Amino acid sequence: MPDKTFTPTNLNNTSAAKESAPSLGENLAVARAKRNLTTADIANELHLTVTMIEKLEENDFKTQAPIFMRGYLRSYAKLVGINQDEVTKTMNEVEGKNTSAAKNNTTKKSQSNPRKHIVKIAFYLAIVVMLALLGSTWHKSTAPDPMIDQAQGNQNEDQEKPKSAPLADETAIQDNDTNLQNNK
Repeated sequence: MPDKTFTPTNLNNTSAAKESAPSLGENLAVARAKRNLTTADIANELHLTVTMIEKLEENDFKTQAPIFMRGYLRSYAKLVGINQDEVTKTMNEVEGKNTSAAKNNTTKKSQSNPRKHIVKIAFYLAIVVMLALLGSTWHKSTAPDPMIDQAQGNQNEDQEKPKSAPLADETAIQDNDTNLQNNK
C-alpha cells in the first residue's frame, strides 16, 4: 500500500533515486536520535508541543501556515545540526516554489539600471535647489531692511519730542528745595 503521507520525495516521482532518498522529517528524526534526544527534549528546547515535533518528523507540513512550518523546521534543523539549505529546498517544494526562479529574481534586483540612479540624483538635487531658493526668499522677507530702519531713525531725530508737564509731586519737591535753600 503506498504511503499517503505527503513528503517532498513523493512530490516529484520522476526518479527512483528520489524515492529512496530519506525525507527531511526522517533526517530530523535520525539526527535527533544520534544526539540521544527525545521528541520531548526537542519540543522543550523549541517551545513547541511534542505533537508538532512528531508531525515535523512525519513530513506533515500542512498543519500550520508555511511561514511557521519553515521557521519550526529551520530551528529544529539548527538544533540537531542539519544544513538549513535542505530545509529551504524542501519547503520551497512543499509550497510549490521554483528555486531557480527565486534565484533569478534576486539577481535581477541586484542588477540596477544606472539611468534610474541618474534620474533619482537629478530629482533630489532639484528639490534641494528649490528648498534653498525658498529659504533664501523667506529669509529676505522676514529680515529687517537697513535702509528703512535708517530712514525711520532720521525722521525720529527731526521731530521734537513733546515735553510732559511736571507732576504735582515734582512741583512740591522743587518748592520744598527752594524753601530749604532760602532758610539757610
